[in-house]
Amino acid sequence: MTDRKYFNLSRRDAMKIGVGAAAAATMPATSWGAGENILRAAFSAKNVRTLDPHYMRQGADAWTNRSVHNCLMDPPNGTFKLGMDDVQGEIATGWNVSKDSRIWTLDLREGVLWHKSYGELTADDVVFSYQRMSAGKSRYSVFLKNMKEVKATGKYQVQFTLDNPDPTFHAFALISPMYIMSRKAVEKLGDDGIAKAPIGTGPFIFERIDTDRGVLLTANPDYFAGRPAIDGLEFRYIPDTAARTLALVKGDLDMIDGARQPGWISQIQQQAPDVTVNATKPGSLITLQFNMTRKPFDDIRVRKAIRYAIDRNVFPQAFGSMCTLVWGINPTQVPGALQKEDVPEELRYELNIEKSKALLAEAGYPNGLEFEAFTSQREDYRSMMLLVQEMLRKANINMKLNIIDHTTFHNDRKQDKGLLMPYSKSHAPVPSQALFGQFASSEISRSDGSGGENHSHYGEDGNGIDDILDMVSKEADLAKRNELTRKAELKILDDMPAFTLTTQSLITVLGPRVDLGFEVEAGYPQYVLNKARLKG
Repeated sequence: MTDRKYFNLSRRDAMKIGVGAAAAATMPATSWGAGENILRAAFSAKNVRTLDPHYMRQGADAWTNRSVHNCLMDPPNGTFKLGMDDVQGEIATGWNVSKDSRIWTLDLREGVLWHKSYGELTADDVVFSYQRMSAGKSRYSVFLKNMKEVKATGKYQVQFTLDNPDPTFHAFALISPMYIMSRKAVEKLGDDGIAKAPIGTGPFIFERIDTDRGVLLTANPDYFAGRPAIDGLEFRYIPDTAARTLALVKGDLDMIDGARQPGWISQIQQQAPDVTVNATKPGSLITLQFNMTRKPFDDIRVRKAIRYAIDRNVFPQAFGSMCTLVWGINPTQVPGALQKEDVPEELRYELNIEKSKALLAEAGYPNGLEFEAFTSQREDYRSMMLLVQEMLRKANINMKLNIIDHTTFHNDRKQDKGLLMPYSKSHAPVPSQALFGQFASSEISRSDGSGGENHSHYGEDGNGIDDILDMVSKEADLAKRNELTRKAELKILDDMPAFTLTTQSLITVLGPRVDLGFEVEAGYPQYVLNKARLKG
């Protein structure tokens, strides 16, 4: 197998998927044939980046992976209920956890078939998948650092042994997007082959990438939970918001990811009163990360000057109820997260333009500061950074903003090209997850693309939160774990390698003929569509 983590279509094919799909969105949909029962959706990205679930980074690609693959367990559809009495089995049918939360034994469903005649899923595939994910090149390896061993204890039973007790292990290591892959398929097709044509056990089977219509999936007649009610899915890549919205309003699309920008929800509800807008809480965590290895952000006074120039209250004012205030790193809705009263006044960073200017002058920038940054053209990134740009101007800080397509943005960010880097990520409601994912020194971004999501390089000099995270990983008591994560959040606020701007609801808009089969309250933005129906 190769070491490539993603593939790139040719320039010609990429343009066909992006521009061609946008054009197709305003035209009658390509027919699948008489009696079609196809759900058509469009997402904000230029083209496919990778369909390998262990290496994916782009939300649009995640829709395909959620439809093609299964995980061991998951919260009920449309929720983030992760209590042990709430989670439901997918591949797993039952589980037993040792009293010290170090040994997790899961019984697997028998008779689960891989797509395209790759045989039956067994414990060996689960072991293979977790060993693959725990390898350093997978973006999910950070969440398996505590996994000492995974082994098959029977053809349909697997056992995880942890180095340290963790009562929350299931809440990020056993649910989506920790998908199970076929050892036989990966070994036969290789990493590049899987990235272009994934093999799963899920409700839909990957058919092909169509340069005009995006990713095409068909219903799995052998799905263990029953054949889906719809015959197929068509996932288009349309970065232009107006094109996606118009196609939905005209009825050429059944579902789109919504634009997380001021006033957009009310606008589409006025244009199409019969659509359903799903906005999850807390949604994505929007973080602004300083690259502390480069000037001027190697100086903490400059980083704090930026923070004092940004008014957290602007975001809910601009975006309405889809945004909520954050006082630490985690959303206040996450159990154990910092609330306002937990944060000392000097670490709240209330808007203070004069203090911002004074810090800049002290750092050697008495006449203000100028630097370049880039962001994605996707609405949530672009809107947030434009607001930040405007607020910084009041403190004589000129952020020259380069807006690039979303796929290129992911590629450049992965290669550590950013200076001031926006980052949007939806986490399970476990306070340690964002800290491990964005602030552990093991996740520092690298120019060769081998690193993780710590774009600040926090902890590279040894002055990070690794010691606290180590204590978190060894603590079995939930209340004590939460105390430690709050301590880590306070240290991050003091060191200022990054800060959370706000949270932002994940928005998906459904056309009038779509019935998901469940109500959406919270969770990741990629829904399980095996129960979806198309009316009329």
